[in-house]
Amino acid sequence: MSEAFTHDELIAALTAARPGVDDPKALTVRELVAATGRGNVVVARRLRGLIDAGLVEVVRRPLTRIDGAQTTVPAYRLVGSE
Repeated sequence: MSEAFTHDELIAALTAARPGVDDPKALTVRELVAATGRGNVVVARRLRGLIDAGLVEVVRRPLTRIDGAQTTVPAYRLVGSE
């Protein structure tokens, strides 16, 4: 895959996942990989740049594991999309 994946493309994927301003959605790396068609490493690098720039924030999202246990996982959303 090409490394020409831009921050703007990742922001577009995060924005497209938001059904509306009142209903923001935080996406996991796995979901961002599926949405963009890019690899884990490339998505993670771009996320780090966006986090460092203050454009994306890390939140915890609830997840039910396969064994039924409840946990939380890191997810990413645009700053100000609470």
